[in-house]
Amino acid sequence: MIQREPLKVLIVDDEWIIRDGLKSFPWQEFDCQVVGEAEDGAEGMLHAKVLKPDIILSDIKMAGMDGLTFASEMKTLDPDVEIILLTGYDNFQFAQTAIKTGIYDYLLKPTNFQEMKQVISKLSEKIWQHRERIQRINDLSSKYAKSLPLLTGKLASDLLYGRMNGPEDMMRKLSLFDIRIESYIAISARLNTDSLKPEDDHLDDWMIDFGIDNICSELFSRSCTRVLSSPGRYAYDYLLLFPSSAQEFDIQALCMKICERIQKAVKDFVNTDICFGVSRLSHDTNRVNLAHQQASQACQRGYYFDRSSILFALDLESNGQTQIDLSDTTVDDLVEACLSHHQNESSRAWDSIQAQATKSQDIIYFKAMLFRLVMATFRYLEKVNLISGPAQYDLLHRGLAAIENSSTIEDALTGVRAYVEASAEQNDQSCTNYHQEIIGKILEYIARQYSRDLSLDILSEEFKLSGAYISRLIRKHTGKSFMDILTDIRMEKARELILKGDAKIYEVAGCVGYHDLSYFSQVFKKKYGLSPKEYKILL
Repeated sequence: MIQREPLKVLIVDDEWIIRDGLKSFPWQEFDCQVVGEAEDGAEGMLHAKVLKPDIILSDIKMAGMDGLTFASEMKTLDPDVEIILLTGYDNFQFAQTAIKTGIYDYLLKPTNFQEMKQVISKLSEKIWQHRERIQRINDLSSKYAKSLPLLTGKLASDLLYGRMNGPEDMMRKLSLFDIRIESYIAISARLNTDSLKPEDDHLDDWMIDFGIDNICSELFSRSCTRVLSSPGRYAYDYLLLFPSSAQEFDIQALCMKICERIQKAVKDFVNTDICFGVSRLSHDTNRVNLAHQQASQACQRGYYFDRSSILFALDLESNGQTQIDLSDTTVDDLVEACLSHHQNESSRAWDSIQAQATKSQDIIYFKAMLFRLVMATFRYLEKVNLISGPAQYDLLHRGLAAIENSSTIEDALTGVRAYVEASAEQNDQSCTNYHQEIIGKILEYIARQYSRDLSLDILSEEFKLSGAYISRLIRKHTGKSFMDILTDIRMEKARELILKGDAKIYEVAGCVGYHDLSYFSQVFKKKYGLSPKEYKILL
């Protein structure tokens, strides 16, 4: 809520008695204050330029500049100013026409204060609502500006780690941030923590990360169209955007110089080394995650070789080390597709991995990727909590053994695929057993409580499951709806009571949960072809 200062009112009329009368209006009741008065339009314009009024009351007929001309020029000068025209009956039609040109309203002379109160009340509220809306927009813009680094960092992280929901989602998010990707490289950096002693300089971890990210972002930004950063704890990822005309050889030479400058600046800042991995130059917006994997692998290889190395993905490829495009999103999607039996999705994912396996010559790296797949499968089973205990760990052991005991990439992939498919089968069996156990308890409950006013809501409360889920379980395992099951049980119990011959029909209806005898009779006849009374007489 904005702080309300009185709205400024300017009165323009060539009759002093009218001006004096209007000033006596109880303006303070509407958070308004008269700040000036003028005898004609020309003088009113001068006052308006100085006083910046929110509301102007102007006579429509004045010597010199008349009210309509004055109002038109005021609207040009300040479109937000609200103008009320004062008019006599002889100019009534004229005033009505003026409203169509942006005048807020008109008042007839002599002015009726009750009528004027209604007009001023609505107008002042309109002005305040407009100001509050503008204030909300300004506040939102301010918050957005302050949050922009965080939001951009989240976007960079989603791009680099492949967490986009397809090309359309990615293009929509890029458009929101006014980002256009023509060509790019990914860079991963890792700080040498072995020789890091922040306590010597009284630096906290977050201060080190903040400082190094600022160094990297600033120096990278000098040589590209835009930098998107995703810093972490002593590890930093960047996406550098370039024009479509950029050449890979030039970009690599440029990156080498910038990374060397950053290494010197980091050395001065925390007296330790930083290692860089640089991806290939790419023009494909949908392969940012692959570029990040290239940079990450290059950085990792370089880090263990030399804590201050600058290694390019192109160097790895020249040694026959092809990158594997197996992002966290790809792994999670593959596991869910396999264990949920989404055949099309799982087949495409396996085919993609198989294609990359045939290209790769780095069995150690590929086994590491398959290890992630096995662990993702284990986590999925652990999350749904359907396979537990020895069975779950036996599956995990089989998956890891399939990787460990394989001598070729093809053998490792075949073994892991067999593990995932075995997990899917065991998951299915566990799901079936679990659901059968639950549905058995639900049907037993219905059979015991059939005389109550049972509903899916009551079952939901009893079994701590949603009514919709219970409904689907019943239909899946019995082929019938909840009401069909309940009605069948009630009708069978009613038939048994009728055959005993001890109870009256209305008593039977009440015993099996029906309070409306007519409705009970209809349901019974629909089930057995006879009314309860006919059934009792016949049998």
